[in-house]
Amino acid sequence: MATSSVESHQHGRRSSSIATLRDSATSVFSNKGYRNVVWAGAFGPFARGEQDESSDVNVVVVWNPAKEIGWQPLNDIFALDLDEELTKVFGRDVDVKNIGRGQIRSYHDVEALLSSRTLYGSEQDRSVVKLQKDARDILDSGIALFQSVFKKIDEARIAAGKLDFEEFKASNDVRRNIRDQVYAILRDLDIHPERNPLRLNYYDTIIEPVTKIRENLKLKLAERGSDQLDSAYWHTVWQIACQQDKKSKGLVDLHQSIRVLILPDLQYTVDLSQKVQTLAAEDEHGVPAVVYPEDGIR
Repeated sequence: MATSSVESHQHGRRSSSIATLRDSATSVFSNKGYRNVVWAGAFGPFARGEQDESSDVNVVVVWNPAKEIGWQPLNDIFALDLDEELTKVFGRDVDVKNIGRGQIRSYHDVEALLSSRTLYGSEQDRSVVKLQKDARDILDSGIALFQSVFKKIDEARIAAGKLDFEEFKASNDVRRNIRDQVYAILRDLDIHPERNPLRLNYYDTIIEPVTKIRENLKLKLAERGSDQLDSAYWHTVWQIACQQDKKSKGLVDLHQSIRVLILPDLQYTVDLSQKVQTLAAEDEHGVPAVVYPEDGIR
């Protein structure tokens, strides 16, 4: 019985570069079961040119299915076997990230789309172009948001930190101004929709603390504009702004998370994307084109 193209590669040499990954990937993606694969790219150590003998292969696959159940292509049940088939031809452990057309579901999707080197298909396919543009927009909007909030937190902290609580409480203009600054920060960090990749990625470090701060402030009462708020309420506003009590949640925690974790994390994605794009531009190897069957979906 004749062996399939995948079987013929099962005992080949261990893939050691993007070029050998491409050659091996073609034997898998040319099978009819993967006819709805629009594009596949490698991210991780192979994309960065930092692979070694122990490196796994991270693959992002963009599908063009006729129908979907979640991310799963209904007409391509072979997607469930893709990890195994690629593992065989690459001679390495493989982690596959499947993306349906127009469906960026996580920050990991964003990073994979922006830091991959093509294994199969064309990045010029309009669905891939749109996904990469959407990923870049998410990244750029995240950088702009957190840089802006970082500056606003600095302003509120400095203003509140110059005063002890009695001085703060004594001036209506000052306390209302700082209160408004705090609310503006909390509104900026109320990231939506619920499935926004930035919201999901920074839920523990931003969304959850912001929720606790809003609850602590009794935000609904304050936003009604009541001037009959008691001393305990204004002490909470002052405490959140300058966060003298390290046990409570406040702007200092948010400032620290943005400075130490979030902005470096986003900048890493920018730098990684630029590095991979440079390597791809220097790449002299050809990339196999997608051959669509007559009944393929376009």
